[in-house]
Amino acid sequence: MELEHRLGKVVVIGAAGKMGRGIALLLAERMANARAAIPGPGLILIDTRDDALQELEQYIEIQASKRAVRAGGSADVSSIIQTTTDPQRAAEASLVFEALPEVEALKVDALRRLGDSCSPDTWFLSNTSSIPIGELDRQAGLDGRVVGFHFYNPPPVQKLLEVIPSSSTLPDLEAAARRLAAELGKTVVTSRDVAGFIGNGHFIRECLYALQRMDEGPWGFPQSVYAIDKASRDGLLRPMGIFQVMDYAGIDICAAIMEVMDRYIPDEHFGSATIERMLSAGAKGGQYGDGSQKDGFFRYDGYRITDVYDVEGGSYLPLAKVADDVDVGDLAGPGRSWKELREQTDVAAHVREHFGWLSTNPGVGASIAMDYMRASRRIATKLFDDGIAASREDIDVVVTTGFHHLYGPLEMEVATT
Repeated sequence: MELEHRLGKVVVIGAAGKMGRGIALLLAERMANARAAIPGPGLILIDTRDDALQELEQYIEIQASKRAVRAGGSADVSSIIQTTTDPQRAAEASLVFEALPEVEALKVDALRRLGDSCSPDTWFLSNTSSIPIGELDRQAGLDGRVVGFHFYNPPPVQKLLEVIPSSSTLPDLEAAARRLAAELGKTVVTSRDVAGFIGNGHFIRECLYALQRMDEGPWGFPQSVYAIDKASRDGLLRPMGIFQVMDYAGIDICAAIMEVMDRYIPDEHFGSATIERMLSAGAKGGQYGDGSQKDGFFRYDGYRITDVYDVEGGSYLPLAKVADDVDVGDLAGPGRSWKELREQTDVAAHVREHFGWLSTNPGVGASIAMDYMRASRRIATKLFDDGIAASREDIDVVVTTGFHHLYGPLEMEVATT
């Protein structure tokens, strides 16, 4: 059955969630563009709450209209969308997108039920960011009819998409997934089916490195958070420091991914006592419905960091006070910041110049940044050596496209050795 025919009968499970609604928007646009050629029930969006589904419909209509205007066209997606809290409507689908929270038991149970109710010919695309696809397939009994289709957050904006076939994934399904990803305008990278895949395989290991450095450092908790975050942002020319990224992703989500990786990857430990303490204190990060940032390692005013969490005292300390306690030194010369350098025509040359300057900088922050970069490169090299990424270039593409870094950890190897 060709992809065009399947796109007439599509279901999104978990459609009202943070990832699900972005996936639903992209599919609605794609299906609306080819509606005349793909007769069928359209796009059925399933979630558990009527009010959330009403908000979802409004979100899709508003965002589709805005995106169409920016593209110089028009959008009419409402006629192909149906919303429901009835999971049995999934039985109509030829193509099912699973966008449930990153909880293995929840995903397995849903996929097993879907496998029972849908046609034996139905294909499943899972947005899991860490759970091995082969395990989902085995536990849900889908006989190779599932592939990993990992969008980055938010799906309508982020260009990267990881396709993760397991050893049992049907070849036609894998090919269709690649084609659909390309039609959605995504940069497609294939990952081997190992927990965490390429993106979170790199990110989570960086998180653990930062947490380890924090435990080993000479400062208290808030000072270490501030210093390492600043070094990994300003020193490494990134849009966010590592602890701010963890807040953005959700500290609870990071913990869930760590748990999966710890269970499925032998000979490595992915636990963190610091993460457990943060979650016990209710500092979970993530975003509110309007996209503003929830408190985690930092407290935010909208998107701006104002305070740093002190896990020992159980309270937030003003950012300015914490910064006064830690002299990290210079981390970037004039004109050297992620925001400024990304507008340059020869970014690589400016990045190399920056690291040449940073490597001779005697400040403690520069030392943290260079050590961090070397750790990042070791992590990336291991992903390639273990065959999780097919090429070194794939790792750099994931990091630059999915995390918006100016360079890949292996691309700058010479400059940061």
